[in-house]
Amino acid sequence: MNLERKDLLKTGFIGLSFVLSAILIQGALAAQIISILIFISVTYIIYSRISIVICKENKERILDLLLPVLFLALILYIYFPLLQGKMPWIADHSVHQMKAWIFTEKILSGWQLTGWTNFASAGYPAEVLYPPLADYFIGFFRIASFGLLSWEQVYAYSFLSFLLFYYFSFFYLGKKFGGNAGAVAAGIFSLIDMGAFRQGGWIFMVRWGVWPLSFSLVLTLWALYFFSKYLEEDVGMRRAIIMSSSALLCHPMALLVLIPGGISIVWFKFFSTENRFNVALKFFWWSFVTLGVTAWWLFPFLKYAPDYSAHVSAINGTINNMAGSFMNMDIWAGALPWVIALALAGAVKIFIDQTPVFLLGLVSVSSLFVVFTTTTLVAGLGLMEYLPSLKHVQFPRFLLFIKGVGILSAAYFVSYIIRKIRNAPPLKWHIKIVFLVFISVLIVPLFQYFADKSIQPLKKYPVNPSFEKGMVEIAQELKKIKSNRTDFFRIAIDGGFGEHRHASFPLYADIPFVKLSFLPAETFRFRSKTRWSEIPRTSPELTRLNVAYVVSMGPSNLKDIVLIKKVENIYLYEFKKYSPERVYSETAKTEVIHFRDDSISVKVGDGSDNNEIRFAVHPFVRWKALVNGKQVPISRWKEGNLVFMSVQAPAGSTVKLLYSLNIFDIASIFISVFFIVILFAPHRFHNKFFVTAEILYFKLWRFVSRLFSDWWKNRFFRIGTIILAILLLFAISFLVYSWSPTSKTGFDLNKATVFKIKHDKKEKCHYFYPARFYCGLGSDYAGAELRTVDRNTLSGIFLHPSDSRHYEVSFKNIKLKSAIYIEGGIDDNSPERTGKVVLETYFDSNKISTIVFKRRGVLYNKIIDTSNSDGKKGTVSFIIKGTGVTPSNFIFRPSLK
Repeated sequence: MNLERKDLLKTGFIGLSFVLSAILIQGALAAQIISILIFISVTYIIYSRISIVICKENKERILDLLLPVLFLALILYIYFPLLQGKMPWIADHSVHQMKAWIFTEKILSGWQLTGWTNFASAGYPAEVLYPPLADYFIGFFRIASFGLLSWEQVYAYSFLSFLLFYYFSFFYLGKKFGGNAGAVAAGIFSLIDMGAFRQGGWIFMVRWGVWPLSFSLVLTLWALYFFSKYLEEDVGMRRAIIMSSSALLCHPMALLVLIPGGISIVWFKFFSTENRFNVALKFFWWSFVTLGVTAWWLFPFLKYAPDYSAHVSAINGTINNMAGSFMNMDIWAGALPWVIALALAGAVKIFIDQTPVFLLGLVSVSSLFVVFTTTTLVAGLGLMEYLPSLKHVQFPRFLLFIKGVGILSAAYFVSYIIRKIRNAPPLKWHIKIVFLVFISVLIVPLFQYFADKSIQPLKKYPVNPSFEKGMVEIAQELKKIKSNRTDFFRIAIDGGFGEHRHASFPLYADIPFVKLSFLPAETFRFRSKTRWSEIPRTSPELTRLNVAYVVSMGPSNLKDIVLIKKVENIYLYEFKKYSPERVYSETAKTEVIHFRDDSISVKVGDGSDNNEIRFAVHPFVRWKALVNGKQVPISRWKEGNLVFMSVQAPAGSTVKLLYSLNIFDIASIFISVFFIVILFAPHRFHNKFFVTAEILYFKLWRFVSRLFSDWWKNRFFRIGTIILAILLLFAISFLVYSWSPTSKTGFDLNKATVFKIKHDKKEKCHYFYPARFYCGLGSDYAGAELRTVDRNTLSGIFLHPSDSRHYEVSFKNIKLKSAIYIEGGIDDNSPERTGKVVLETYFDSNKISTIVFKRRGVLYNKIIDTSNSDGKKGTVSFIIKGTGVTPSNFIFRPSLK
């Protein structure tokens, strides 16, 4: 009875406290503070009593179930329109939707995973030059719904599924190393990350719609996690390979992360285990099988991309910029500074603990990415010289991986702090009351700020565009027109440069199209247009593309068009100069027998013995031409900004163009099939391979060790080995000292002499790290850097000349050839009003050339004739003068020709 009365009194006290708190919250500020203090105190007491009653295991189970549910509820609250089947109508989302539709309806319907389609532009190799997994992922939802879902719903559900996978990946990876505290921290940090363009987060994934790269990021993290488990526990090999293969098929940049990440994990595991050969063998097996499984797409991509992919590069800042970002907590854009601080603290803690190997490897490799992706190190180490394909890499995208590792590192540190608090002695009441008062005053404003600044902005993405109704009605009008026509024609989608919101229009109309705007998510060089001047907008160009109608968001300024319908802000025009011809010849008549995506057959009529037959189809390496059954070469011809194919054929012949896989492509497919069979083979086959490899290794090691041990007993052998090692060390040191990435050009920057010229006075600049001649403070230097000029990545000598600050860069003992080649310009990011830059070239004090760089963002290629001095040795000097008050960002690269 006393126990029941005691419980009754406790319940009454708690209830009275909540009532009192509810009354006081309506009072003045002091009463409100006391109200919150009472509420927090009583809630804490209730939680403590419940914790005592519930055993530790049950409490963990409850949290294991409750926390994911709460996290899921928060995500669905933010992205509830996606759950309703409404897709974001913004930036690249409609482009990804359109690409997935083309794959599902035009490629997969022919039982192919890649292939040529004439549905877009003048044809392009679908899923060949752009990673296909995102399109497969979206297409899966269409197939799984048996076509019952609209394409808007398909995209909405697939994008929501990606977001759930993305956020919950961080949630569960955080839990692996930090328990529930780490899970909540990693999940929330990833969720509220606003991010920036090319740097991940909400802005990159949702605002810009470039989510396949983030998809690849989390697949990469899971791949490295399962690989570390494979090293430590000998389990998860298949999962590691499946995840790494998926990451590569989602974006090939994963290759630049997976291999260094795997090596980093192996590095730490290698020195903490006795069976080091097994660790190395597992890395070899994982990486080799991953490349083999993805060979069917990755190998052709790596082979064809240099010649057929559009050049879209981006660079990071200098090493000094990166160092400064550590000081102001701005390592990556859009992240909260305190999250970065926690990430750095977590990285230090991980290095101190030297465990877990997974996080230790990730933190190490991301630290290297921070510095080695800066323009200073890329240029100074000559990475572009030895790996020209790096010109296609957008270096800021490495920050996605660095940020992902930072989130896990921050979560690890948060979990460490929580553990410390839990294990600390109980606080005394006089300390606890101070803490409670502090929390009572701040807790409501903190939640308000979190909701207003971190959660509500995430909900701002358009899902009900006013133009959708117009698109649907215009598409229906075009379908009616198409049903009454038998000829082939395309529609041109017009709009402002960078306008992507109506890129999904073709799937409503199901009519071949060409987009008269910058086309993202497509790297085929003949289709991707990254400059306004490159876009085909003239009447002859549209004629060659067989354009019959133009659909435009807003009025179009194209010539030779007539408005026939307008709905909302969508305009439908008829192109008056439409021509149905897809095959041309100026010297012979042609008759098209058939014109399919993968096969074109043409009969050549009256004409000469050597007629040029032109096809309005973009060129690609997989096209083959046959004239009367005999293979002939394919040439290219241009119409304005368009590039097409042509074949030489005599009158009376039959010309066939066939799109087919070559030997290399077929071999890549067989490699993938072979490794997929290996991947899913029973474990005993894998074990047999490892056991056999280890036996052979140890036999070889014992033989070499025994042989070397016998030799080492010989005194002369020991002395000779030591001398040889010392000489080798000196040789390597000399090679490193004398090696320069610019040695191929004939002008080694580290051997130059640099002066700053100010008011006709020369001041010598001093050479120091990182490969710079320092002439003063800030930007007053000349050094090796990487810059973009006219969107081309250029490695060279970087300076900041102005009207009051000129530079002289001299190279002694230069043996001239027939010419000096100068490549350079004022970089794209230079301030607008910087004036011109004048580059004067001297040979032994005699001026031989003056080059004026007039505008920023223009790449100049100039040849200075030195044939009169061919073979002579002397000093070549370059004097760089600025004409503006504001210093220019000027880069130039001299080389001998």
